Amino acid sequence: MRRGPRPHTLRHIAWLMSVLLCAVSCGAPPLADEPLTVTNTADGGVLLTNNADGYTIALPVGAEVDASLGAIRTAVSWEGVRLYLYAQDTTLVLGQLRYINYSNTFLDESRGVTLVESTQRELGGCEAVCRRWTRRALSRVENDLPNYACFDVKYKLGRVYTLYFKYADTVSYEDDIFPVAESFRVKPVTAEPPPEPRLGTTPGPALDRDTQAAFDALFSDNAPLTWGLFTPDILQRDQVDQIERAVDYKFPIYLLYSSFQTTSDGYPMLLEHRLCDLLDTVCPEGKIPELTLQTEPQAEGLMIYDVLDGVYDQFLHRYAADVAAYGRPVLFRLGNEMNGDWCCYSAFHTCRDADIFVEFYRYIFSIFQQEGANNCIWVFNPNHQSFPDFKWNHELLYYPGDACVNVVGLTAYNTGTYYDTETWSTFDELYRDLYDAYVLRYAQPLMITEFASSSVGGDKPAWIAGMFASLPDYPAIKAAVWWSGVDYDWTDPDDPVISRPYLLDETAETLEAFRCGLSGIP
Repeated sequence: MRRGPRPHTLRHIAWLMSVLLCAVSCGAPPLADEPLTVTNTADGGVLLTNNADGYTIALPVGAEVDASLGAIRTAVSWEGVRLYLYAQDTTLVLGQLRYINYSNTFLDESRGVTLVESTQRELGGCEAVCRRWTRRALSRVENDLPNYACFDVKYKLGRVYTLYFKYADTVSYEDDIFPVAESFRVKPVTAEPPPEPRLGTTPGPALDRDTQAAFDALFSDNAPLTWGLFTPDILQRDQVDQIERAVDYKFPIYLLYSSFQTTSDGYPMLLEHRLCDLLDTVCPEGKIPELTLQTEPQAEGLMIYDVLDGVYDQFLHRYAADVAAYGRPVLFRLGNEMNGDWCCYSAFHTCRDADIFVEFYRYIFSIFQQEGANNCIWVFNPNHQSFPDFKWNHELLYYPGDACVNVVGLTAYNTGTYYDTETWSTFDELYRDLYDAYVLRYAQPLMITEFASSSVGGDKPAWIAGMFASLPDYPAIKAAVWWSGVDYDWTDPDDPVISRPYLLDETAETLEAFRCGLSGIP
């Protein structure tokens, strides 16, 4: 029977790996080169050299290089082709395998793809996993590229280089795609990665007069923090009224979730009511809905394809018309937490292709513009951490553009310790690094679109008190919405157990802690 290494052998391997890593870093030349260089070749093409990620690749005549997101990926395009190049660092061999296998989970016919090829190849002296697939062309996407070829190149010390091609039906894989992939070579890293871009520096969507006034009141530099609330059934006014009385605060923002559901006569529905009727009922004058629209969870990836094939055009036009008819300001959040693999509109379910979400967002935005829904304050809301935390799933790849975003949302929960993998997290542990990154990354004002603390594993009233003590250190956050609900453990579907109680009115102590925080009482 073959046995694993003895403990001292494992320690020796770990020490040896650290020596090798040190030798690689310490022996490297100074990182003084430009992150990216593009030089002409004799045949009229270009040689792309990425000194920060460590590779070269030969590109055809007419190729255009976009390094605007160079800290995450390098993008290249030529006629009928788009190529994205990533350098993903992982934890040695097991990390390489997890990255490749988990990244390709979507390769299943149930997710709307047809696998064309799955092989092992050698690229630039490295082993590469090559997969090719197709999906149906989408009629609402201009110049859609429904064919894919992806090369995950395994390099020493746990790095994987990904060459991700999208191409039109008129492009030949053998003649146009594979020769480019074959030219890929790894080189030493001789430059620091470029900085991330700052987004939101150009104007967002135009707002009507009343909505612009509401936006200024909520999100101007000197605006105070405004609180919002979610309860599972916002129509239970008694519960909302009790919470508001207990904390001595009228919540101006109410969080509402909607999906692609319709009434019997085909109109958008929210909580079993027609959307336009419910907005008037729940959010009378002076209240602002944070209206969220998500696709249905079934058939991962397929519904977003259907949207981009025009299947839901009538629904979306009616939805946008209902929002416009409401006539008062709306915080509109489309496809939140898109960088989380639990969302069926995430690239995890759509060919590793975040462009699909961008097209989805922009298409729905265009329908709202056509219907005159200029009472929408558009909120772009990634999850606080990408799952999977791979570069092809980075939140910035989902960003639809400044013209479609007024506000950027943050979402992070203290989930408690019900599950073994979870830890109790303070407000600062959840939001400090996230906030610091967002204020550099986005020029738009920020809001916490939904969050809460569980009571499992710690002192929830103390958590609330600590949150209020910390919030003055986050001046760019102008609104925060408490998600007063529960998550369930469905291990036994016949007897689900509350796993994460987020209720604001869970106890008199939680309500009192919130009231004191609002009143400035330590």
